[in-house]
Amino acid sequence: MSRPALFLDRDGVINVDHGYVHRPEDIRFVDGIFELVATAKKAGYLVVVVTNQAGIGRGYYNEADFHALMDWMKARFVEEGGQIDAVYFCPYHPEHGIGEYHRESNCRKPSPGMLLLAARDLDIDLASSIFIGDKPSDMAAGWAARVGTLLQLGKSECGMAGAHTSIPIQQLHESIAYLHRTFAPVSVIIVNWNAGDLLARCVSSILAQTVLPQEIIVVDNASTDGSAKRIVEIFPSVKVIESNRNLGFAAANNLAIREASPASEWIAFLNPDAFPEPGWLGALLDAAKNQPECVMFGSRLMDANSPAVLDGIGDVYHASGLAWRAGHGVLLGSCDRVAREIFSPCAAAAMFRKDVLIAAGGFDEDFFCYSEDVDLGFRMRLLGHGCWYVPDSVALHVGSAVTGRRSDFTIYHGHRNLVWTFVKNMPGPLFWLLLPLHLALNLMSIIWFALRGQGAVILRAKRDALFGLPKMWRKRQQVQKVRVASIRDIWRVLDKRLLPIRRKT
Repeated sequence: MSRPALFLDRDGVINVDHGYVHRPEDIRFVDGIFELVATAKKAGYLVVVVTNQAGIGRGYYNEADFHALMDWMKARFVEEGGQIDAVYFCPYHPEHGIGEYHRESNCRKPSPGMLLLAARDLDIDLASSIFIGDKPSDMAAGWAARVGTLLQLGKSECGMAGAHTSIPIQQLHESIAYLHRTFAPVSVIIVNWNAGDLLARCVSSILAQTVLPQEIIVVDNASTDGSAKRIVEIFPSVKVIESNRNLGFAAANNLAIREASPASEWIAFLNPDAFPEPGWLGALLDAAKNQPECVMFGSRLMDANSPAVLDGIGDVYHASGLAWRAGHGVLLGSCDRVAREIFSPCAAAAMFRKDVLIAAGGFDEDFFCYSEDVDLGFRMRLLGHGCWYVPDSVALHVGSAVTGRRSDFTIYHGHRNLVWTFVKNMPGPLFWLLLPLHLALNLMSIIWFALRGQGAVILRAKRDALFGLPKMWRKRQQVQKVRVASIRDIWRVLDKRLLPIRRKT
């Protein structure tokens, strides 16, 4: 049966790298390496060293010197309660090697030869394995070998090794959490449409979670950029559903929900331009345990291009029917690190209890995209369920990376669906009480976008919203028939300021 391995680069990870070390008296072990290896062995990992040794090729020392040093190092690990199971090294250098060592070799990192050879020799499950290195060449080799988790020691920001995210760590003890990863009853769903390299980065970030989901499902809406095919090639564990047409965000998510594993108790949604930090899913699950009255959980979205700036901390729903992401575009403050109730989560990074999600009917497919998450959150609130903001569940979000900010597409769907959300969900007598305010909002929207040169698209959005009202009114009757929440419950969670000015939290 295949086992996971902890792959370790040597110089810079096991011992301090100060230039072609080859004698025991010159070795200074990196802080935390003994604890890490001992912990890995207890957790059932093989420990395998994979190291470039160009010093041999350059003639600074020979292979016998290398083996003698490694035997000494292995003995030191045994003394400290750990064990190195195997060592793979590459003595060749294509430019500076001498004699037989002067050649190219697929074992020399960034090539994956050593990792692949170890996997074959030791029956290693590479997808469940971890590779810790300190150089980009280590990460590139790990990615090429399809090692599941890449940790780069000493790096301060996430990087890309091919399509794979390398996770930065400053100290070796940070990597211990990755040795104890468990699988949770969660299906993570990503809807893709021509997201390019963003999709691979998103999937890679999920596979680097400290708590892994039971499955990852990608629904591809007839992309033409090859992004879904790339996922099939490099992430064989991911379930990819390819549609022959663009179903839209709502219908594609519903398709994935139907295909989700029966064992999944939770459904987590991610946009392909959202990149969760390693503790993202674990924090959501912890919140679900601590807030059993809630069935919706929203993440803290940070701007991927300006990581100190918020992209949003959940959706606000104003009494007029306008909705927006709280904190969007604002510098992260202390109040944004406080967990609290929110109206609904932004589906760019959120988790829902599956049985309640299905009971609520999933996303409204008539919406196609935009405001479909607010509509869903509203309907789940009408069923008596709560929503919680989880500040420790962090994802970097590019935001409108595919559809564009304030594009005609965005304006049309957002402002058409704004009307439908209010009509379907606002319970009477709040509906009739707030209808004049809602009409005023729509009138002001038309004026505002007309002045911005988008008068045609906003008029088309409101026209189609009106044409769809008979159907939405029928849906309203079904939604209100099963309402459990009181008028007071809904009134309490609405933003009730006179003017819906976006609050900078």
